[in-house]
Amino acid sequence: MRHLLTLDIPFDSYHLVFPYAIGGILVLLLVAMGIQKLISLVVNRAGKRGEPRERRRFFDAGFDWKKLFGTLVLAIAYVFLLDPLGFLISSILFIAAVSFVLRPVFTPRAIIGVALNAILTPTIIWFVFGQLFDITLP
Repeated sequence: MRHLLTLDIPFDSYHLVFPYAIGGILVLLLVAMGIQKLISLVVNRAGKRGEPRERRRFFDAGFDWKKLFGTLVLAIAYVFLLDPLGFLISSILFIAAVSFVLRPVFTPRAIIGVALNAILTPTIIWFVFGQLFDITLP
């Protein structure tokens, strides 16, 4: 019974297992959220039989499609750039690109803030986790 609660993965291959495990958990949560939304729509529709239907929208009016799809494309590109460029360089590029996609104003101060955030955050994470704690980063 004690062996059922243990997971024996070699230290140098942790980074190959856990992204898939976390991705699987996120997919399960997405399915659960979809089922919950579907149930609430069915219950609400059953309660309003005599009233006229209003058009349901998935996104709010005036939704910014460029930010959504830009972020999705950058996240996919980040995954593909991790192997050839490594964690540090690809994370710096990803944070900078996402910051520019999500920030509508390009002032010199904003560009300096984006550059500092894009360089310092992954560098500190790389140093603390990869160097000090000797955790294998992707």
